[in-house]
Amino acid sequence: MAMNMATQTDVADKTGPHGTKIVSPPPIAPTPEEVAKSFPQLEIIECLGRGGMGVVYKTRQPRLNRLVALKILAPEREKDPAFAGRFEKEAQALARLSHPNIVTIHDFGEAGGMYYLLMEFVDGLTLRQLLNAGRVSPREALAIVPQICDALQFAHDHGIVHRDIKPENILLDRLGRVKVADFGLAKLVGDVAQTSSSASFGGVPAASSNDAERGRSANSQAGKPALQPELTEAGKVMGTPQYMAPEQVSHPAEVDHRADIYALGVVFYQMLTGELPGKRLEPPSKKVQIDVRLDEIVLRALEQKPELRYQQASVLKTQVETISADAPKSEIHNPKPESPPRLSRFQSIALTALNILLAVLLVLVGWAVNAGGIFFNALAVFIMLMVPVRIALILWGVFFGSLEYRLWRKPLAGELRRYWWQVGNGWIFWILVGLTLELCIVPAQFTPQEYSVIRAIDWGGIIILVLLGLLPGKRIYVATNLAFAVGSIFMATQMTRIYWPGPKTEGVILTAPFRGEWLVVNGGRSTLINIHYGFANQRDALDIERIVNGQERTGDRKKWTSYPSWGETLYAPADGKIAKVVNDLDDNPIGQRDDEHLAGNHVAIDMGNGRFVMMAHLQKESVLVAEGDLVRTGQPIAKCGNSGNTSGPHLHLQVQNGPDFSAPGLKTYPILFRDVTCIRSARPRAEAPFFVRRNDRIISKSLAEMPAKYKPNQQ
Repeated sequence: MAMNMATQTDVADKTGPHGTKIVSPPPIAPTPEEVAKSFPQLEIIECLGRGGMGVVYKTRQPRLNRLVALKILAPEREKDPAFAGRFEKEAQALARLSHPNIVTIHDFGEAGGMYYLLMEFVDGLTLRQLLNAGRVSPREALAIVPQICDALQFAHDHGIVHRDIKPENILLDRLGRVKVADFGLAKLVGDVAQTSSSASFGGVPAASSNDAERGRSANSQAGKPALQPELTEAGKVMGTPQYMAPEQVSHPAEVDHRADIYALGVVFYQMLTGELPGKRLEPPSKKVQIDVRLDEIVLRALEQKPELRYQQASVLKTQVETISADAPKSEIHNPKPESPPRLSRFQSIALTALNILLAVLLVLVGWAVNAGGIFFNALAVFIMLMVPVRIALILWGVFFGSLEYRLWRKPLAGELRRYWWQVGNGWIFWILVGLTLELCIVPAQFTPQEYSVIRAIDWGGIIILVLLGLLPGKRIYVATNLAFAVGSIFMATQMTRIYWPGPKTEGVILTAPFRGEWLVVNGGRSTLINIHYGFANQRDALDIERIVNGQERTGDRKKWTSYPSWGETLYAPADGKIAKVVNDLDDNPIGQRDDEHLAGNHVAIDMGNGRFVMMAHLQKESVLVAEGDLVRTGQPIAKCGNSGNTSGPHLHLQVQNGPDFSAPGLKTYPILFRDVTCIRSARPRAEAPFFVRRNDRIISKSLAEMPAKYKPNQQ
């Protein structure tokens, strides 16, 4: 991209209340066709832009076959003799500045009533464009600053102060060479020809560099040369506010070359940190990971008092080059220039609001699926959704340059520490997701092949997401990271509850009400593994089903007889009196529920001491006892069915504080089994009686095979 863009400099022709600057919008620049009439020797290609001193056009000189930049006097000021004079002085000043790091002037004059400068055309970018694109590394900054110093030192040696050093006025060509442009605010403060071997600054002969570095007072020097007329309007505050030295505002008529050094300090600070210095000036190394020696250079250039700053740009250059030479050893890093292109205020607010909305949505969805007892199901879906979404976001980042690749190359680099909390947060979340799925999925509900595929999909997706976490976006979105952290805390809390059950003294000991091998489908101290846990009247309930060869089903899933639980005889789990019987409700077809009669056919046995054991979802008309009957442990009670709020045959078992399942204030008690072999994670458990939870296998013996101490009436 060609860059000789003119930049707008504020000139306070009028001021409002409290010194507010009033700047009228500039008129429309003449079209290339209009300009071409006054310059027949040139081919006017396009208008590049306008600034405080004029309008710039991309132009070609046919006879020399080269591109140049044509700068003409601002049209609205053509008839201003004083302004025209300043324009001519600018041309004369620029003509004296023949330096590789300063935009060269080829010609100047007047044509068709327009004053013009014919300048070198720089094919490249402005430093502002590079900063906005996040493409200035610390090492590049250390290469750019010395070239700016060379340009400024040369201009200062010729008695010229730029007074508007800023990223827009610093051009870089395609070879990376720096060109300082737009001396529209340059101030002629001395004449080298008159002072012979000494340059003058602010009307004061320049002392030696050593004297200048000691900050001698300007008034202590004698032999002032006659001042040349200023290129800018005397006494007016001119420049770009963010880059202006304090004296440019407080004493604009007394500004000297040290104002340029201050402005260069602002630019240097911005290149290193990506930010302008704040009212409370913080060292750059406090914001980004860089060599702390740069702090001293930048902060000295930004001193409020001119006498405390560098007195020569060349001295600043020497110190920067010293650090630059040591850069391979000191490993200067700076993640800030690698940040994505800056957004407008509206874009930033919109993205932040969208991120917060997404985070709130994630939390609300998590809460809803947990309340519905399908949290782990939602996690499996979330994995399958996030893999393509994450891949799409990475491709987006590659295309727009907003991806942080360095975690793969230098994962332990200090400047990448801000990404590690995000990566670690993601890793913790996805690992907990995997562990939660391992705990919650019921293998007996699938064939071995189906279960293997499910695990491969889940863990494969998790591994992919963990690895892709090493390719984060350069922007860190706090809200969604907090949402993931909330998810991690929730899962970790639930697992703690699952693996550390309450004391056995809180539970009620029962004999298994079945024979053979059964599986706990719902049970435990968490909604993750017990859909009843969120309801006070079912909190400690167990859903248990018969399994054969590790499977809950042996045939067509639509037939009752395909489920080993169907029709299995159930036995009294404790001695007591029958308190309630429901025996006339139809069994549901597989997959359907009876939401009106939640317990379906059921029996409640009064165990005494305010404890009632309820056996629910019984087969219609299978109950063998009546209300008021006394029963003994191990006595046949009914058959397992599919009545009530259930979609498949199983036994619902709970101990409660009353006979009526629907009574207000009903609460439940944890259940322990005493006469069973309990297998968890393929290993038999010791220390009976046992609390049980999802995926525990319970193998119950017949009454005759029970240990004597567990037989009824022998406790």
